[in-house]
Amino acid sequence: MADGERPKTRIQQKRGPKPASKPARARQPRSLEGLMYGGFSFDLSEKHLRNYHRFGGGTEDDDEYFRITRALVVAARRWRKLANDRIKPLGQTMARWETLYLVAYSDAELNQTELARLIGVEGPTMIRMLDSLAREGLIERQQSHHDLRVTINRITEKGR
Repeated sequence: MADGERPKTRIQQKRGPKPASKPARARQPRSLEGLMYGGFSFDLSEKHLRNYHRFGGGTEDDDEYFRITRALVVAARRWRKLANDRIKPLGQTMARWETLYLVAYSDAELNQTELARLIGVEGPTMIRMLDSLAREGLIERQQSHHDLRVTINRITEKGR
């Protein structure tokens, strides 16, 4: 060790990733001005459209379709986040809430295959969700009287 050098601490000698030198910056909230074009400012939205064309995406006739599709995708994502934030205090997610809604207000008795198709999830995912809802007492599950391979789901008073 050279004169005047301090000995390394254990952390400095340790192998592997080094600790962060400074805390990560908090993300600053973006201004909502100019975010009407698919979630981006108009200039950035136009840049995305040019990239779409550059990578072989459609013609100028498709521009309006591109803009509307992008705006719908962003609006749907924002709506889902807003709805999830609203029902989070109830201990639910949008998928669970939508399942409860369909079970409660559908005219027909829905089995897990029909529910999975309506919600847009795979069968095993729906089974886990239905089992969880049943354990919490929000739905009851019974075998169909017509086909013993089918399980019918009904809302409980607590689930309603």
